[in-house]
Amino acid sequence: MRNWEKETAFLRFEPGAIAEINEIYLDLKGLKANNTATTNRVRAKLATSFPEAAFLNSVPGRDGLSPLFAWIAQRERYTDRGKKKYDRLFENSVGPKYRKIISQHTRYLANQICDNHIQEALLRGRLSGLVYDRLEYQKFNQVFDLFGFGLMVRAMLLVRIYPLSRFESEGAFKRRLGFGQEERSSGQVESFSSSGSSITKIER
Repeated sequence: MRNWEKETAFLRFEPGAIAEINEIYLDLKGLKANNTATTNRVRAKLATSFPEAAFLNSVPGRDGLSPLFAWIAQRERYTDRGKKKYDRLFENSVGPKYRKIISQHTRYLANQICDNHIQEALLRGRLSGLVYDRLEYQKFNQVFDLFGFGLMVRAMLLVRIYPLSRFESEGAFKRRLGFGQEERSSGQVESFSSSGSSITKIER
């Protein structure tokens, strides 16, 4: 059959928790891609209006909000430490001195980033419960622990390999994980190329 090895050419319907793990995993990947593009755009706009903060690292706190982007979006947080820091920094910024302002569109984009961070925290909490707490994945997690895999890698692997009974051969299992090999012959020349899940190759 054509496209037999291309998993994207077929619809797969997974039962139970695996289906939810897969959906949340894909949602998180989508959020990350969206947030990366939006964050880059905001930082580019801050390069002229607030250059001192444009490329500062700002990790989300326990409320799911990044201090920098929450400040830009004018969002209230459980603490005002970040607000005071960026208030002081902005007072001495060269941006306002050259009549550069943080535009409403920049604040709008920062709000999107904040919303995405909150949604990401909620999704990761749900995913963590599904991956770590269910008994059917206990032995899988024991193996994952040996390699120090994080939440997203564990979720991706469970979606790819659970249950193990789906695989008829070791080769099929390897291809599912992106470690398969295909032999190619041309006259007297033989070569091998990797085959299998492209998603798994990217994640690992």
